[in-house]
Amino acid sequence: MSEQEQNKTGEQGQKSLPDANAGKEKPSKPRSGNRISKIGVLGCLLGLTAIAGVGGLGWKGDQIWRQLPTEAQLMTRVNDALAPSRATHETILVLKAELNDTREQYSRLVSRMDNLNRKLVRLQGSDRSDWLLAEAEYLLRLANQRLLTMRDVKSAMTLLSQADQLLITVDEYGLFPVRQALAEDIAALKAVERFDLEGTWLKLNALMGRIEKLPLLPPNGFKPDQPESQTEEVLASEDTWQQHLETSALETWHAFTGQFRIRTDNHEAVTALLPPSEELYLRQNLRLMLEQAQLALLQGQEKLYQTSLANAQSWLQTWFLNTGPEITAVHSQLSALQQVTILQDLPDISRSVVALKGYVDDLAEQRLPVTPASTEKTSENSKPGTAESSEAGQ
Repeated sequence: MSEQEQNKTGEQGQKSLPDANAGKEKPSKPRSGNRISKIGVLGCLLGLTAIAGVGGLGWKGDQIWRQLPTEAQLMTRVNDALAPSRATHETILVLKAELNDTREQYSRLVSRMDNLNRKLVRLQGSDRSDWLLAEAEYLLRLANQRLLTMRDVKSAMTLLSQADQLLITVDEYGLFPVRQALAEDIAALKAVERFDLEGTWLKLNALMGRIEKLPLLPPNGFKPDQPESQTEEVLASEDTWQQHLETSALETWHAFTGQFRIRTDNHEAVTALLPPSEELYLRQNLRLMLEQAQLALLQGQEKLYQTSLANAQSWLQTWFLNTGPEITAVHSQLSALQQVTILQDLPDISRSVVALKGYVDDLAEQRLPVTPASTEKTSENSKPGTAESSEAGQ
């Protein structure tokens, strides 16, 4: 019980007791006890109020705590909130990689355009020395071809001299080794023992032109005593039947004896004579022999050249009439042509063209721009996966 209740109970008890001391005077009580009891009551009220407030706060806190989300819910909300930003970051990385690829492609395109521009400028004729060098290289190659295929030392010498004049016109210090090799090739050609190749070829060609004029061996081996023109004149002058009969008998005899061949100029075995219709074959075969000699002359085949001329002479002696100035001149010319030595030791004149080709290639490499070596590395680093890893490291 509280102090107030105890005080009240004591007061009631005191009233119920008989007033034994009624006649006596009551002593006066001090006022301090009443004050203490009031303070205690006030303290109890304040304590109760505090307890009630603390309980209300606890209940309210419990309600608030129950309304708060769990940790998993918080993480889910955080992930949901960060998902758009992550997608945006990945998109940015992909766009950066594409931008790097576009820059590399642009740089390569610019480099190619520069190369094409320089080539176009040279093709338009701005660099005259390139044309002169190309022409000199063509002349050197042509000289080698003439010497190897036609064995024409004179033409090869002329072509090398023309190429040297073109190199003098270019007037570049780097051409010194080329001109030195060209001078060595010219000196080697000058040391070759020359013969008149063109003159020999023309002589053979002239002989082929005279084949149609050469007389073939007659089928009967001799000429008739009286030509047909004289027989016609006799018939015109003497118109008797006796003369006419005699002339007819003579013509019949000549036709009969014309079917035989009588040779008295040698003691060799008699070979069968071709009929007159084969005259074209005889002349054409002789022409082919001389053409074979011309081809061997151009190719430098000494044995084939001599064999072809010997066959031509044998063919003339067998199937043509070997009397008269025409056939005698042909035999003498063939004998003179057989005395010509066509076999020559030709030098190698390819040093100059090889040196000039190397100079032109080096000049082209110096003029064209070189692609940087870091292009491939940059293209590898520009891949999306690499870009993401670099961004993640930062």
